[in-house]
Amino acid sequence: RAADMSDIRALGELPQLTEVALDGNPVAQDENGVPWPHYRGLLLELCPRLQQLDLKAVGGEERQQLAVAIQRMAASQERVDLINQVKTEWALNMEHRRGGQDL
Repeated sequence: RAADMSDIRALGELPQLTEVALDGNPVAQDENGVPWPHYRGLLLELCPRLQQLDLKAVGGEERQQLAVAIQRMAASQERVDLINQVKTEWALNMEHRRGGQDL
């Protein structure tokens, strides 16, 4: 029984794992029992050799969609990081300019 995300991460340390069924476990659903939509993708990312997940075959198309989604998230995070870096540099520059005027 997988109770939390640390249990899921531990599965990623099993390189020969090809089948796992976690449906009905707390990590696979929210507090209302509704299946968590990203749990399947997370497991496939952590366990790249899975061939069956929750008694359903893992296909190439699903892996392709996951790869695209991960790439989009990474690109989005890079944009956020760049924007934050520019904001920080701008704020430091403005602070430096104000400091020079106060002298």
